[in-house]
Amino acid sequence: MMSNSAINNKIQLRRHFAALRDALRPEERREKSERIRVRLFESPWYREASSLFTFMSFRSEVETGPVIADALRQGKRVMLPRIDREKREMQAVEISGPASLTKNAMGIWEPARELPPFEGSIDLLLAPGLAFDLRGYRLGYGGGYYDRFLATRQVKKSVGLAFEIQIGPELPHEPFDMRLDQLISEKRILSFTGKEKKNTEYGP
Repeated sequence: MMSNSAINNKIQLRRHFAALRDALRPEERREKSERIRVRLFESPWYREASSLFTFMSFRSEVETGPVIADALRQGKRVMLPRIDREKREMQAVEISGPASLTKNAMGIWEPARELPPFEGSIDLLLAPGLAFDLRGYRLGYGGGYYDRFLATRQVKKSVGLAFEIQIGPELPHEPFDMRLDQLISEKRILSFTGKEKKNTEYGP
């Protein structure tokens, strides 16, 4: 169990990075999101993936609507998260387009309740977050949904999408926190490979 000081530290970090991201002007966010998408679309992991699990961007997150549209256009199987808060579980649910979506209680678009969960393996998972570090750790929103999902589901590659201002040198983490395989910002791609997931960086 985390100490009170560790919990408070994470709360402060979430507030700090949320404020940085929220401070981006809409036109800045769109331009930076486009640069991130260009890097993603050029990635062999994305090009070769036949199944994609991605988040539906909300508020000031990296915009993923064009990613979803591109993947569907290419014939990829596209999954979005659906949260069951009673079970504290995130499900991957395959969608076919906007008609598959409904707004949840928080105002986030997610797959309709009548659609069944996708139980197969996932070639590529795209993860949101408030902050990311140079070792592959992410700081989410506190629910632990992505960590539990990555720990229990077959996901071949996991990639975080983030603005450069969301990246710090080192974030606090717990044993149950799952590390990503790669992180893409508007300025660079950070790849965490091997048993120790050593950092390699390339850009611009």
